[in-house]
Amino acid sequence: MQTNTRLNIFRFLAGFVSVYHFGLALIGIFGSADFIATVVNRVYGVTPAIDAQFLYLAKFISVYMIVFAIAMAILAWKPVQYRNLVWLPITLFGIRIIQRIVFFDLLVEAFQTTMARNLQVIIPIAILLVALFILRPKSET
Repeated sequence: MQTNTRLNIFRFLAGFVSVYHFGLALIGIFGSADFIATVVNRVYGVTPAIDAQFLYLAKFISVYMIVFAIAMAILAWKPVQYRNLVWLPITLFGIRIIQRIVFFDLLVEAFQTTMARNLQVIIPIAILLVALFILRPKSET
């Protein structure tokens, strides 16, 4: 049996991830070039070159963020019923962490970022990954 507190914390985290990604998606789709660049810098720790390719990719990636946000909203809404959806953020966050570590040299070459800044991105993702894994809903049976 799950405690209400544990389930409520999970629901809060799933809801937070949903709102966060939906907000980023809206910025990517409707934001001005300068605002998108500022958000990308603060969230991902990189300073992109603003051109038509970057803006198109921001809008393209935003569509995936919306779908992810919807999946997370469903998970927050009915976490036990849709408990298998928890593997989406766990998988995505795990791959993102591995990607930022494995391709760190490319990240430095492209954006001149530092490992300290990279860790500022990795650590919150890792915390969310672990929390969602530990708090994931179990079957009520």
